[in-house]
Amino acid sequence: MSPTVAELEKILKMTPPDLGFPRAREWPAADEAARRGVELPTLFDRADKALAQPPSGPLFGDYIAFLDRGSRVEADQALMALTGSVPALGLAECLERRGRFLVALQDRIFSACSMTSWVGVAHMGRRLPEPQWLEPGGLAAAPGPDLFACMFAADLALLDYLLGDALHPHLRRRIRYEVDRRVFTPFESATAWWHHGSNNWNGVCCGGIAMAAMVLLDSPLRQARILQRVLSSFETFLEKAFEEDGACNEGVGYWNYGLSWFAFAADRVRCRTRGVIDPLGHPRMPAIAGFPVKCEVAPGVFVPFSDCVPVMTLPPWFLELLGNRYGDPGLLDMARRHREIRRHGEDTLWGTLARLFLIRTNDASGNLAGRSPSETFPRSTFVSSVAWLVAREAPGSASGLALAAKGGHNAENHNHNDVGGFAVFHHGEMLIADPGAPIYDADFFGPKRYENPTACSRGHAVPRVNGLVQRPGRDAAARVLDRRSGEEAELLELDITSAYPPEAGLERLVRRLEFLRGPNPRIRVEDAASFRGSDRLWESRLISLYPFTIDGRSAHITGEKSGIRITVDTPGVELAAETLPECRLSWHAGGQPVTLHVLAIRQRPQEATGRIAFLIEPGGGRRPS
Repeated sequence: MSPTVAELEKILKMTPPDLGFPRAREWPAADEAARRGVELPTLFDRADKALAQPPSGPLFGDYIAFLDRGSRVEADQALMALTGSVPALGLAECLERRGRFLVALQDRIFSACSMTSWVGVAHMGRRLPEPQWLEPGGLAAAPGPDLFACMFAADLALLDYLLGDALHPHLRRRIRYEVDRRVFTPFESATAWWHHGSNNWNGVCCGGIAMAAMVLLDSPLRQARILQRVLSSFETFLEKAFEEDGACNEGVGYWNYGLSWFAFAADRVRCRTRGVIDPLGHPRMPAIAGFPVKCEVAPGVFVPFSDCVPVMTLPPWFLELLGNRYGDPGLLDMARRHREIRRHGEDTLWGTLARLFLIRTNDASGNLAGRSPSETFPRSTFVSSVAWLVAREAPGSASGLALAAKGGHNAENHNHNDVGGFAVFHHGEMLIADPGAPIYDADFFGPKRYENPTACSRGHAVPRVNGLVQRPGRDAAARVLDRRSGEEAELLELDITSAYPPEAGLERLVRRLEFLRGPNPRIRVEDAASFRGSDRLWESRLISLYPFTIDGRSAHITGEKSGIRITVDTPGVELAAETLPECRLSWHAGGQPVTLHVLAIRQRPQEATGRIAFLIEPGGGRRPS
């Protein structure tokens, strides 16, 4: 139970308003910051690039692009360029402290405070920013605070806390005025859908608001009122956005987004209240924190389900913060790996503060003495609440053949209709693909979502029955029939009948996935269907970013690093190579249109039952350079 407003007010009055960070004038010198792991070259490069650009937010044409074409890229990028330059310049000023970045920083803060709205274009309800939103009483007509507004409020608050009187007093008053009317007042006066939401919005928005309130509000009573609402929302976030075993069905990318904002703010609440209130002490947190360790197929390669980016690095500072708090060597080991791949998030405001003042050691591997390789990448992991399986060729090795498969249901957060779907990797390269996250547009979060091949089951490795694809809905769900794990094999058997509409004419559809180890590792997939009527044309489908080459009853894919071969061991089937309409993936080809390739294995059984089985194994060579 979260404390009452009166209890919070009493705690806040009894404890000094300290967030646990020294003011910028007390920060260590640059060489000491570098020794602690701060990414100084990257950090100053970002700030220097911001210096060279004039302050500018979204233009009229950027908003029109969304209204006319549904494209949010233009306005989102312009908004993030402005709001993202503020912490970049502020952080550089905190570290250098010579005033070189101060004028540009204040220009951008002033420019942002003069904008009609900090809300992202896709969250405005297909409206243009209106001047009355700036007038007294205009808040009721304005869209409430969103992810962008709450994150920016937190950044402004932290920079005000760190730089203090180095900022012009007029600007400090303006920051308080704008954050109050754009964020605090709407949060206090109305209940947005995300206040008690079960996805990343709750963690991000409430985390940003908590950080801003602890800095910018002088009244302990008002701080208490806001923090009481935040803490109540945090409880909902941990209990509803994650399963009991810690799983996040939005995928690892949104696990990182929502949980990192929650965790940083929650840790500062603990500091501000001198440990009296500690949201990170929630009993579910150790399991939630360990979720990505179960989902990493190879270093920086993750289970690609939902709107997930399959190839990414997580912020090492965040992994270390959680790993140290919960004594999780898997998180600490992942932090080390991801720092070696790319030190993502280390040059941000929060990452730098964590690296300088929160993390006790900048050598995560120092906490891993005696840890065996098989613990780093176990031979398999199974997250039962969402029925996600990761199986590898050998324990302790991220190379070779790997399988990621899922059960789940078709009403998950950031849902794709992909019950029973799977992806196959070889040496970390995804060859049988789940397309993951697309470039977002207006249609993707509306009635046309499942016309996009990335969200529709036709863009996933699942069957199509009598020309019909899977349907959305919580009751369109897999039922786990069998799950076994051993040294020689992994098995996941799923009943996926309910994922298809009644018009498909199915009596039953069962998918059986086996990962077979040994000298010749391979994956065996068997789909077994029984039909109610005489319409019995169905197919098992495989998806890839690379074209399929068919040779009789086999096919192969040649990727950038290796290849795989698919061999059908069911008679009376037809193999066909197809393509889907071009789509844009957020993580591939720079967001440019790409083609998804399909291998359809079709059958029209004479009897009421059908069976399609095939093997997937390494082979096919490398793509010509």
